[in-house]
Amino acid sequence: MSNKNFVLFFADLMIVVLISACGGPTVQNTGGTILKIQCPKENISTTQNKLLERLSTLSAAPENITSSITGDVIKIELPAVFDTTTVRSLVAWDRSFRLCRGLDPSVQRRVRTHLKNFLNIPEKTKPYKPSSMIGLVADDQREAVIANISSQAFKEQFPEVRNYYWGAKKMDGRNALFMESSSSAFISEDMFSRLEGYASKDNSEGEFGLQLKDDYADRIGQLTGNDSVYLLHIFHQEVYISKIIEPHITQPNFGMSGAFSVAEAKALGAIWASENLDPAVKIVSLNLVEGK
Repeated sequence: MSNKNFVLFFADLMIVVLISACGGPTVQNTGGTILKIQCPKENISTTQNKLLERLSTLSAAPENITSSITGDVIKIELPAVFDTTTVRSLVAWDRSFRLCRGLDPSVQRRVRTHLKNFLNIPEKTKPYKPSSMIGLVADDQREAVIANISSQAFKEQFPEVRNYYWGAKKMDGRNALFMESSSSAFISEDMFSRLEGYASKDNSEGEFGLQLKDDYADRIGQLTGNDSVYLLHIFHQEVYISKIIEPHITQPNFGMSGAFSVAEAKALGAIWASENLDPAVKIVSLNLVEGK
């Protein structure tokens, strides 16, 4: 190669390098999060698209997010995204939602007596009020409680109980146990035309705006009824809010607040706006990378 051709070749190479360097941000030059997810090969392309749709809500420039597939593992690189809690939530949480009544006080007292050897009743009132839950369960007692309330004997003794749920947040280091009344009307995710998460005006907490479909517009009235009742607000099978709702609410559009961080609200809103992931999806690794 002549000196002239070498100079031209070197100049062209430098131009390519400069163009590449001036391209979109990457994890390598800005830092960020590298996420690896394992899932069944037959669904992997669809799962990849759903994940990218969810995770794009975290980035101001979602076009800079890159992904690749190797075998049954999806690798996603999120430039400049260091919020691993929300990243994990967007992958691990599902889009299920339920609004339902807790147990009537008389039934709650009977259930508490039945489970008294497993329970602690808190005195403080946050994040949940003691009068809305069954009680608190230590981590090492959780499996025993599940076995008890899943037994046929429990179901026959307490037909008033439809489902049980755990609180999304712990109280005094223990798990908050809730139960749904079998006589309660309920609202689930397929009854909504809209569920949107956003930040409050002062950016201090997350809030939700919800809109029921026309066919279910009267369901909130059925649920609240004529008396003030405790309603459980359940996202991805965990109770976030247990609060007294005033009777005669009839508007098909309503809001929720008081239990969500901004990140949680945005994550749950993004999950609800997308399709559910395959239940076999598993996070293999989630690593932070410092930028150069």
